[in-house]
Amino acid sequence: MDESSVTGESDLIQKCTIAEIMEGSNKTVENNPTFPLLISGSLINEGTAYAIVLTVGHNTYLRQQTKLEENEDSPLQEKLAEIAEQIGNFGMIAAGLTVIAIWGKIF
Repeated sequence: MDESSVTGESDLIQKCTIAEIMEGSNKTVENNPTFPLLISGSLINEGTAYAIVLTVGHNTYLRQQTKLEENEDSPLQEKLAEIAEQIGNFGMIAAGLTVIAIWGKIF
């Protein structure tokens, strides 16, 4: 399995079968990369597989992860927002001074 699009790991992962789990050689689900769970975006590079689709669309693991990331601003986004606010304030002051200067020439 190639899960690099989701996990960032470039190494291929060999998944165990349901039969191996039933025998007891691979009972642990937590932190077990060989457990036969496919994450959306994974590619099967070798062999064949049957799969039962549990969730689609907004309920997938990948979508849940991106939803968490969307809610948090990165340090770069925070700094850019601060700079944009400063530029906006400077623009408002410059516009106000321009209006005052034009009124001074007219009246």
